[in-house]
Formats: sequence, C-alpha cells, structure tokens
Amino acid sequence: MRSTKAVGAFRFGPSSACWFSALLFASGCDGSGCAGNPGPAPEVAPAASTGAAGAALPVERYIVIDQFGYRPKDVKVAVLVDPVFGANQADAYSPGDRLEVRRVDDGRVVFAGKPRVWRHGTVDDSAGDRGAWFDFSPVEEPGAYFVVDPARGSRSVRFEVDEDVYRNVLRAALRTFYFNRANSAKQRPYA
Repeated sequence: MRSTKAVGAFRFGPSSACWFSALLFASGCDGSGCAGNPGPAPEVAPAASTGAAGAALPVERYIVIDQFGYRPKDVKVAVLVDPVFGANQADAYSPGDRLEVRRVDDGRVVFAGKPRVWRHGTVDDSAGDRGAWFDFSPVEEPGAYFVVDPARGSRSVRFEVDEDVYRNVLRAALRTFYFNRANSAKQRPYA
C-alpha cells in the first residue's frame, strides 16, 4: 500500500516543472522507483575537466533548478521534465546520459553524473510528463553555476551556491510587504 503525502491532496495543472519538483521532494523519491531508498552514489567528474562557460549554450527550460540557489550543505537536485501530453505536449526533452555542473566564470566542470529516471520512465497522469532528476549535492563550493547537458548542447539557468543564498529573497519579500501597504506614502530611501 502506498503512503499518501500532503502533496497528493492537490491537483496540479500543466505547470509540470513546479509540480514535478514538489512531487519528488515531498515523496523522498530517489528516481529509481520512489521507495525512499537513497540510491547509489553519484559519479564525480575529475576537478581538472574544463569546457565552455556555458553562457553561449541555449537555456533548456526543462532542466529545472532552484531559482533562489542552494546552501552548500543542502540537497541539490535538478528536475528534468519531458512533456508527453497537456499544454506543452509539443515540446520534448530527453536528457543525455551524463550531465555536468559547470562554474559560470571559467566553465570548469566541478561535478558530473548520470540523471536518474523517475518511476522507470512512466508518465504521470496529472502532469502529463515523464521525468528524471540529477542530484548534484556534492557541489558545496560557493559560486555561480549551470547544469549543462553536453549531449543536447543546452544548459539550465544560472544558480548560486552560497551560505546566504536566501538573503536577497528575504529582502525582496519584505520589500513587497512595504510596497503593498495601503494609505501610506512610500518614502526614500525605502521606496
């Protein structure tokens, strides 16, 4: 009998990348059948590997990372989405056998590994997507990075690894509360 997670109570629409991220994290899925097993250790690329910085590669919107970034000791996962049916069914993304995490400044490969297929490649009925994930938790050095799919010649958006990665998010959230006040002047230097 399957255990029900809180996420299961919600019906998610075609915004599959967000849905799929929530599902994986809420279920504790390891990508090999979602039994809560941590799975095998990822492969680590040699630190001396180099390549193009990645900025010239096109962004693949189906390589989904945490837009706020990650703290060094946090679990770091990129969700890989392959739309099958629904609003984005005309799109497709099948990751290569090896993904890389590269530094933005010099393109150096700091980690490489194999993506893990979610639920043996079955399509989720709610999202209409097939998925996989790429765990790059060993990347702990602060800096700016991309996840690169060298086989497809594409990359994720840029993300940060830093102990204070959420500081700017908190600052922006608090400013939103300030700007949303009614019947009150917004004064410099705060506005």
